[in-house]
Amino acid sequence: MRAARPRPVLVLLLLLAVAGCGGPRVPTLAAGSPPEVVVATYLAAVQAGDEDAARSLSTPEHEASGSGLAAGPAVSVRDLLLEPAEERPTDEDAPTGESLAGGHDEAVDVRTTFVLGGGDASLPDGPTVWSFLLVRDDGGPWLVAGEGGG
Repeated sequence: MRAARPRPVLVLLLLLAVAGCGGPRVPTLAAGSPPEVVVATYLAAVQAGDEDAARSLSTPEHEASGSGLAAGPAVSVRDLLLEPAEERPTDEDAPTGESLAGGHDEAVDVRTTFVLGGGDASLPDGPTVWSFLLVRDDGGPWLVAGEGGG
């Protein structure tokens, strides 16, 4: 298992700034974008209310679940901090019953903290810790497969 490398945060902040400017679309990701950039772009899409962009960054299963930040109204995300992605064991690397990769070739967790605005009773405004599960197959793009508090 490789050690996670820190990623430049400047690109992530720029993505959120663009989404916060009321622009109609969230920037398109380059092929091979690292998981942290995918998460920042997903959050920018949520903030912009761009459901198409959020869906394009999600697995079909995550989209169909109707859960996560993209499932509700647009929210504001500020003071975003992303931790470097941490690899999850794949099915062949994990002891039986412990795999969290869900049958995908690769899976990582990206933990974030931010200040949420526009939340509701299930996710109130204020400081928030939110984790994302991203997966990919055959070296393809990273996609959000799950998300939640903690």
